[in-house]
This record gives sequence, structure tokens and C-alpha cells, in this order.
Amino acid sequence: LEFRRVLFRSGTFRYPVSRRFEPYVGGGVGFASSIFGFDDNSCCYSYDTDVVLAWQGQAGLRYRFTPTIALGLGYQYTGMAGSDYSLFGVRTELDAVHSHSAVLHFNMRF
Repeated sequence: LEFRRVLFRSGTFRYPVSRRFEPYVGGGVGFASSIFGFDDNSCCYSYDTDVVLAWQGQAGLRYRFTPTIALGLGYQYTGMAGSDYSLFGVRTELDAVHSHSAVLHFNMRF
């Protein structure tokens, strides 16, 4: 299974609580395309693609060292709906995908 493209429309809300600390929360919705295939390197090759609904959410906290440099720690969740594929005429269904990530941000404004 290979994920080729993910397209999101998302937004982030930032709320500075002081000159240094800035919590944020955000989310988005979009589409993800994937390829599911079989190749035994001799005689048989088959693949199929699918485009499914995808969504994401994020939250975290940034600390500004200077007006142009910040470091942050956050959480990001990404989900994708289940996919349907057909290989060699056999239909295959895959469950939804859920990804949880810890994120370290380094921001520098020019």
C-alpha cells in the first residue's frame, strides 16, 4: 500500500497568552489517494488506486525565543476512510487508517 497524494484544506487558530507562549489548535478535511498492488517479480503484476476522504487535527504550544524564532511541541492526528481495491479480479477492502504523531516545530521568520 502506497500513499501518493494527500490534499487538505485546513486552518489553525493561535491564541498568544503572553509574548512568549502561543497555544494552537487546528484541523482540516480533504482527500488522499493510494495505490495497492501486487508484483511477484516474475509473471504477475496488478494494481488499483482509490481516493478517499481524509481528515486531520492538531494541537500544541509554541515558545518564542525572539520575535523571529520559535520552538514548539504538538500532537497531530490524521485519519483516512477505508479503501476498496480490485486485484486480479478479487475485491479487497482495507480498514480506515489512523495516525497519531508527536511533532517538534522550529520556526524562523524572515
